[in-house]
Amino acid sequence: MPNAILAEIAEKDAAETGENREGMFFAVKYLFVKLGQTLGTALFAFLTVYGINTGHDFVLRLNGICGFVLCLVAFTFFTWFKERRVRGGGKVVSGSGE
Repeated sequence: MPNAILAEIAEKDAAETGENREGMFFAVKYLFVKLGQTLGTALFAFLTVYGINTGHDFVLRLNGICGFVLCLVAFTFFTWFKERRVRGGGKVVSGSGE
């Protein structure tokens, strides 16, 4: 999620609740960013270490396949996300809107 969108979410939350929790929003976002980077690096290292047998590079080729599968999983999660649109008066409208 881009920082600009996260800033708008934090601003809307502050307007609704009267509390400024921008730090919490960004902390949670970057917690998951760091977890994803760590898991990706660990998976790559695991597959690389166990795929160094000469003539048997199938495990090394799994790096690309695992990356592709993880991208498909992320795409699936993002397609299930239903964005709510906010119109001028602060009225929340579900669906595509006009």
